[in-house]
Amino acid sequence: MNKQIRFSSALIYSSAKEIGLSFAIPVALALIAFLLIEWRVLTDASPVLLVGVILAASQGGARAGFITALISFVLLDFFLVHPRFTLRLVSPDDYIPLITFLLVALTTSHFAGEARDKGQRAIDKARQLEALFEAACRALACKDPHLVLEIVLETAGRIIPLNWQLESGSMTSALAILGTETDDPVVQVSKSKSGLEDALWVEIRGPKSSAYVYASNTKKISPSTHRSLAMLAKLAENALARIQLQLDLEEAKVSEAAESLRATIINSVAHDFRTPLSSIVASAATLEDLHSVLPISDRVALARSIRVGAERLTRFTSKLLTAAQLDSGPISVQMQWVDVHDLFSGVLDTFELNNNKAGVVWDGSGADLEIYCDPVLLDQALFNVIENCLDYSPPGEPVRLSVLTGNQFKIQVSDCGPGMPKDIRERIFERWTRADQPSKSRTGLGLGLSIARGFVQALGGTIISTEKLDATPGACFLIELPLSMVKYRNATA
Repeated sequence: MNKQIRFSSALIYSSAKEIGLSFAIPVALALIAFLLIEWRVLTDASPVLLVGVILAASQGGARAGFITALISFVLLDFFLVHPRFTLRLVSPDDYIPLITFLLVALTTSHFAGEARDKGQRAIDKARQLEALFEAACRALACKDPHLVLEIVLETAGRIIPLNWQLESGSMTSALAILGTETDDPVVQVSKSKSGLEDALWVEIRGPKSSAYVYASNTKKISPSTHRSLAMLAKLAENALARIQLQLDLEEAKVSEAAESLRATIINSVAHDFRTPLSSIVASAATLEDLHSVLPISDRVALARSIRVGAERLTRFTSKLLTAAQLDSGPISVQMQWVDVHDLFSGVLDTFELNNNKAGVVWDGSGADLEIYCDPVLLDQALFNVIENCLDYSPPGEPVRLSVLTGNQFKIQVSDCGPGMPKDIRERIFERWTRADQPSKSRTGLGLGLSIARGFVQALGGTIISTEKLDATPGACFLIELPLSMVKYRNATA
């Protein structure tokens, strides 16, 4: 509404300016010419009045020049042709210069007004091209179809200053108008939309629907303006088409990644479940068929193989369930003071019980400390990290466990394997991710480190993969916890 009021005010101001020029210029120049003739500076006032016609036409257009020419004709007869101060002519010869002046004035007003109109059209065209260029630059970087329509509204107002609006519902349906190939853009005058008797409509087409911007058509638009509005519509359609292509591309990438992840998960789970199951089935079948002839040592070995395979299946299933638990919401944490010696000894005993050939070595650092944590979560996080290092360690090479203190309490787990490439050190904590280097046993689902990070973060800490302090080959993991969670044994909290 405010825009319409401002535009109506501009029209009133323009008309008043035109009328003012048409009267003020010839009257002022007629008075000047009258005085110059009285002072005998001039003998003919026609050139002075013609200058006024040119001024009026160049400032107000051909219509202002035409009106000025008629008024100048009357003033010339009234003030400057004898007898003065009357429109009556004494001699028929007086008609010739007056009529000649009128014809020259009208011709001058026509050509001066036409030159002014051409110049104005050139200025308008330059302004429209500038607006279209800026709109193209903005639309090129635009990723939101709603913003594209806002750019159309703003630019349409710069092309032709009318009260441009977006048809009701077009903004909410912007996502539905993303375009493909269409016919030429539609720029038309319509009397049937939104109850407007006479409106200028610009249609932005799409395969599902169209968006419309419109304005009260208070004046006839020029062919140049029509073309500029059509270019604006086509620009918007191309921007929407580009956004649609980007969305389609992103959707295709997401679908491809999801399919790849699904295949990875299926292959990983199938492989890691099939291996222990095959071992269990083979050992059980041997016991069933040959139990009467096998020595006790062989039967014990087969039973141990069944137990180890069952434990591996239990761990795999537990990791899948834990990953699902991490997705379902916050983990319940039971914080308490735990002796570091007892915590590490429990982890070492677990791997020793599993008869791990490489083993885990703790240098005894931090044995006199206690840490405020959930022992179950921290134990499982340590187990997963150490298990990952063992899987990548050369035969006979132990995984080393130590404690570092400084600005933070750090638990360091390192191995002597091939190490962790820099480009995967952060990604290794993502679910279903494994290092490129094949492990010696190719076990694991790619969940252990992801679960370890979830547990450590639940305790208020962080876990990172970094280089070993001594710069020797191998991977190194640091579990970092605040010093406020650590105290010496038997010290008050």
